[in-house]
Order: sequence, then structure tokens, then C-alpha cells
Amino acid sequence: MKQMLLRSLTFGVAGSIAITAGAQSIPFINQTSLLTTTTYHSGNSIAVVDMNGDKKDDIVRSDNVTMEVQYQGAANGAFTSAQYTYNLSGPWGMCVADVNNDGINDALWGDNGAVRMMTWNGSTYAGSNLSQMCSSGYVFTQGTNFFDINNDAFVDAFVCADTDSNQIFMNQGGTGWAYDPWAVPPGCGVPGSGNSFDGSGNYASIWSDVNNDGLVDLHVTHCRQSVTNSSDYRRIDQVYINNGDGTFTQDVTNWTGLKDGAQGWSTTFGDIDNDGDLDAFVLNYDVNSRLFINNGSGVFTDMISGSGIANTTSFFGMNATFHDFDNDTYLDLMLSGDDHFLYKGNGDGTFTLVTPNPFVYNSYTITSHAVGDLNGDGFLDLFASYCDIYNTPNNMKNDRVWMNNGPATGNTNHWIKFDLVGGGTAGYSNRNGIGAIVKIYGAWGVQVRVVHSGEAYGVQNSFRVHFGLGQNTSIDSVTVQWPSGIVDVMPTLPADGAYEITEGAFPTSNAAAYNSRPLQMIIGPNPMTEQTAITVLNYAQYGIENLSLNIYDINGKSVYSQAALTNNIVYIDRSVLSNGMYFVELSNGETRLASEKLLVQ
Repeated sequence: MKQMLLRSLTFGVAGSIAITAGAQSIPFINQTSLLTTTTYHSGNSIAVVDMNGDKKDDIVRSDNVTMEVQYQGAANGAFTSAQYTYNLSGPWGMCVADVNNDGINDALWGDNGAVRMMTWNGSTYAGSNLSQMCSSGYVFTQGTNFFDINNDAFVDAFVCADTDSNQIFMNQGGTGWAYDPWAVPPGCGVPGSGNSFDGSGNYASIWSDVNNDGLVDLHVTHCRQSVTNSSDYRRIDQVYINNGDGTFTQDVTNWTGLKDGAQGWSTTFGDIDNDGDLDAFVLNYDVNSRLFINNGSGVFTDMISGSGIANTTSFFGMNATFHDFDNDTYLDLMLSGDDHFLYKGNGDGTFTLVTPNPFVYNSYTITSHAVGDLNGDGFLDLFASYCDIYNTPNNMKNDRVWMNNGPATGNTNHWIKFDLVGGGTAGYSNRNGIGAIVKIYGAWGVQVRVVHSGEAYGVQNSFRVHFGLGQNTSIDSVTVQWPSGIVDVMPTLPADGAYEITEGAFPTSNAAAYNSRPLQMIIGPNPMTEQTAITVLNYAQYGIENLSLNIYDINGKSVYSQAALTNNIVYIDRSVLSNGMYFVELSNGETRLASEKLLVQ
């Protein structure tokens, strides 16, 4: 297999001083004039994602009759566009993925009635009615995702249904689709686990690693507006835990703490405190939203009180997403609906409202937003729709491109981003790497991202995995855990570059043994100077509580031990170890399962 780590792009960052004082400011500038059509009016369903495989984020939108793609040109240059005619019939949700692994992304659009596909056929995008093709019947689509449910390297389509059970369309190897509402994961919006209900109220879905075991799980946000009882099953958010064998287990008892019964419109997952696990924000409108902090093993506690996020009942919120807009290593929170708010993350579980409003367009507020790098400068930009609640284009309010103006205003923070290329064949992952978990290690600790297709209330954000690095000029290492089970580990990389990572192609990949999903231990930074994080991967078959961690010096003397791990990330401080070489071991009883060297300087 060809080994490749391609550093494809390197960009400088303008400016001479870092932003410290007045850090609540994250500036944006209107650059809609770069588009070929500046008077376009989108609905809620919009995307910022690379559509033609050139590693540049494009803009995808619809006026209900056509799908328009604004293709990003040269850095800081104008876009080119193409329109693809097909009746998309007022889409509520959309998502993007390469459904046949040909290197060009396709798009799914869902409306009040049907699910439709725009598939690249080699020369243009051709539309088709997926509901009609598969005889799936009527569906009132809300949020949508592509995810490889059965691990065959081809993404399947998961469609949230407002008035009925969710729908799943299984990809038949890129040649067609099969409707299977009872496909895995079981219980996804259909009667199961002893509960009797009509399966409705599904508003947004997102696939993320809830319990930090390296396997991507499913979270469905519920909002049945005609139901006022918060204990009604149709209003309670649902969690399905990935078992690693193509099956999922529904959280019936609410051991995760995520089964919120409020009227929620979308949920976003992100590591807001850089501890290597994913936290969650649930955007509600009838009661205050939830900011759930993960304890590292999938148990969440609501910490919205004292977080600095205002009571969200003051507006009708639809879309919530996490991004590091100022590249300071901490995730920020963007909210939109009948008003919009940008909160700067402080890294300690608190947020500060960005003031003044960075998106000034008359008195209009952003209804829907999608995020990516639209000029290649390493700072995340935002594409905004000002449609009417909920998804109707407003002919008085034009779409807007909001370019991140950080570099021009003195932000010298560094960044790094990754383009993932999955194998797209049996035994490997889908071409986009949807469901891959990417972690980078450095002075900040651990940052983690999951590659999503479809987020918030029916939007698509960039597949490019972006991290802010603050004033750090490199990362110690990056780990990519692919949906197939293959794990690629790369050593030190310099900042301010985009790197392409092909599944299983790096010399340290475990691709030869992917079927066994072996237990793996990642240590970083290594060498260690102040603190290091020991991350355990693929432990589901053992149970984290059955594993022990031991550190031995070169004479075989035990200098640190921890039995019955409670978290798959263990932090070791400099005060525990002296200078020298050590051996870190994981064991299950008397059986040693993994061993790695650790150098302390």
C-alpha cells in the first residue's frame, strides 16, 4: 500500500500582535460580492463543503427549484457557480457525502413529503426522488445525516421525521438504495425497548462519540410541538450507543443524562474544555438550553447555569454548532434562528457573548448558518441564510458570506487542518471519513473532532478537520481513528498547514490488523516535559473498568499504577516522574495488552 502524508497547502497568517485584551471580539466582514449571484435567497438548508474534490470549501444552497454550488476559486478571489435544476420542493434539511466513493460529493435534500438526491453522474448533478424509488412513502423531513451504519465503506442516509418514525436508506454499494426503517440501529424512532409511541418528534440527529470509546454513537433531538408533557416519549431526546459490531443499544434508563424532555431543535457535540471527550449543547426554546459536560465515560451533567450563555427562551433557536473561530484552541458556540448569537469559548466550560454583533446586516438576523474556510487563510468563515422561520426563503433578505477578519485585525493565532481520504472499499471507511475521530496533542492537552455529515437543524459544515493552535507553532501528534477500526498516528507537524491523510497509508497505521480492532495506547506529548495524556483506544471489548495502567522505570520498578480505569484518558503530571525512560503498560488481570515507551525530560 502506498504510504503518503501530503502537506498540500501552507498559508501565512497576517498581523503582528496576538489578540489578548478584549478577547470577546471575533470580527467578520461581509464578502458576499465575491459570489457570482449576490441576490440569492436560501432556505434553512445550506452547506459549506468541498463539492468538487479540490480541497477548497464551496457553498451549496437552494431556492427550492435549483441546487446552486458556488465553487471557491483562488485564495481571496471570486467564486464561480453552477446551477442544477431539480424540484427540491422547500427542503427542511440537507447533508452532503460521496455516496459512491468516486471523489465527488453528492447531496441529500428532504422536504415535507419526500427525500431527494442530487448525485454527480460524471458531468452534472442529476436529481432523483429517493422516497419514490424505494417506495418508502411520505416523510416530513427534518434533520438528515449520511453515516455508514453497516460498516461496508458506503454511507447510508438517516432521515429525521417530524410526524412519523425516522427513515433509513441503506446504500447498496453506490449503485442504489434500499428503504429499511428497521435497519440498525434498532429503536431509532420506532417502537422498541418496551415503549409504545408513534415514533414522531424527531428534529435533528448527529453522530458523535458519546461515551468516548472510539465508536461513533447517535443522538436524536426531539421536539413534538403539539405535545406539552415533557415526560412524553415523543419529546425526549434519544441516545443510541454503538456496540462496534454494526448494532446499537438504546439508552433506556438515561444513564448518559442526555435524555432531555424539553422542546429542542438541535444538538451539537464538541470538546469545550480540551480534555479529550465530547461535551454537548442542546438548543431548546421552551426552557433554557442545556450545556452538558462529559465526565469522560459518557455520563453528562448540565452546567448551563454559570456558563455565561444567556437564557435561550428569549429567542426561537434552530441551529447550534461548535467551531474555533479565533483559533485560540477553545471551541466557540454559534446559535441562529429568529435571532443569532456568537459565544466565545473560554476553555473552562464558560462562554462570553461576542460584542458588538459581528454580523451586521440591516436589522436582519441569521436564521441558518454553515461554516468552513471560504478563502483558505486558516480562519473559519460563515455563510448565512436569512430565511423566514422555519425554512421559507425571504426575497427581501439576501444570503451573506461573512469572512473571518481575524488576520486583518491582528490575530496571529496558528491553526492546522486535515483532509481525510477513506479507502472507500471493503474493510476500510467511506471516502469522506465520516465518523472518523481526530485528536491532536500539544501544550493545550487534547483536542478532538468528529467528522460529521449533517449537523444542527439540517445544515452541512466543512469536512475539513480544523483546529486552532493559539500561539503554538506545531502539534506533538495527531491520531485518526477511522470507522473501520484502522488507527493512523502521525508525529510532530508544523502549524499553518493543511494535510491530507489517507486511511491506513501512514507507516504507523494498524491497517493490517483492522479487523481485530486491537487495544491501542497513544501517549502525547512524548517526550513529556510538563504533562502527558495516555489515551486508550478500542477498549470496548474489555470494558475500561477492567483495565489497569502501570508505569515502570528502566529497572522494572513500578513508579505509578492505576487499577480499574474510569476514563480512557489518563493524565500524568511531571511531578510524578523524574527525568528518564519509562515503560507504560495496559493490562487485563495478568495479561499485558499494550506497552509503550515514555521519555520524560
